[in-house]
Amino acid sequence: MRRTFVLLTLVLLGCHSIVPPEETDTPQSPDDWLHVRDAFREIIGHAQRGDRAAVLKTLDRFVLTEPEMIELFGPERGPEVYAGYRDEIIKDLRAQAPDVIIEKVKAGFIEVEVDRLGPARAANTTPGDKVMIEALAKKRAMFNLRIRPPGQRLGLRFDGFVFLGGKWRFLFKSYLFLGHRPDTGG
Repeated sequence: MRRTFVLLTLVLLGCHSIVPPEETDTPQSPDDWLHVRDAFREIIGHAQRGDRAAVLKTLDRFVLTEPEMIELFGPERGPEVYAGYRDEIIKDLRAQAPDVIIEKVKAGFIEVEVDRLGPARAANTTPGDKVMIEALAKKRAMFNLRIRPPGQRLGLRFDGFVFLGGKWRFLFKSYLFLGHRPDTGG
């Protein structure tokens, strides 16, 4: 009887160890993608109040610097990609994104979804994402984020989130400066 109890206990303990831990809704480390999700939940809160400055301030946390861009794409490509990112993407982001986000949130885009990108996740990975992933000097995890109405799949997408130097950053359409133009199929 005692032997059966010991075996049953060992089996139960063994089974317990292969059960995946409960998923958590709280970031477990600085590089946990849940930080990105939480920042965009914060952005949604600002947008619901119509606080354009707060939306922009939170978005600005994700903007890459030139040294970071060089770290991502190397010294040959990084400066050119950064120049386009700074002069076009971030300029347009700062001018337009807060108003677009406020408009979308007021229209019910209040759910935040984060997806990992890459070859194993082809359904989530656009041709532009693929270009950015392949151009990285050092391979790293990349994510996209979508805010959308509850129960819908489509929404407003932000692409190219990477964890770099202890911070989450986004490449947001940097594929445009890596030779990929979706409007021309290039």
